[in-house]
Amino acid sequence: TGNTAITVTTNTEAKFSIANPAPTASASGTVTGTNGSALSGQEIEITLTNGTFTGLSASDNVASWITNLSAAGSSLTATIKAGYSNGGNSLTIEINGTPDQTTSAAISIEIPQANVNGATGNVTANGATFNIS
Repeated sequence: TGNTAITVTTNTEAKFSIANPAPTASASGTVTGTNGSALSGQEIEITLTNGTFTGLSASDNVASWITNLSAAGSSLTATIKAGYSNGGNSLTIEINGTPDQTTSAAISIEIPQANVNGATGNVTANGATFNIS
């Protein structure tokens, strides 16, 4: 209390730990179509900040990442677009198939921890939408 002096001593054994910020993700794109009409090559771009993708290849099925894909139709597929290579911070998902429902919902994307270097849990990407009429 008050004006009590504090003694500071040197500690040559002191260690500092600087942690990298956790990876985050954003998504962009609109999957546009008409209920009952085939979609082909509709694209969603996912970009990571403070992380890179790993363990993936072009044409991999990533439908499980889009937790509400069935909101637009049970026959829709989601694959990584050709040209993707591991180690980058962005990738494109292609949506194909025939929607059997109308929706204008935000697309919910959850990238598994195993596919993002530096992640300590699944990484959520927001920003893309459905526009199925």
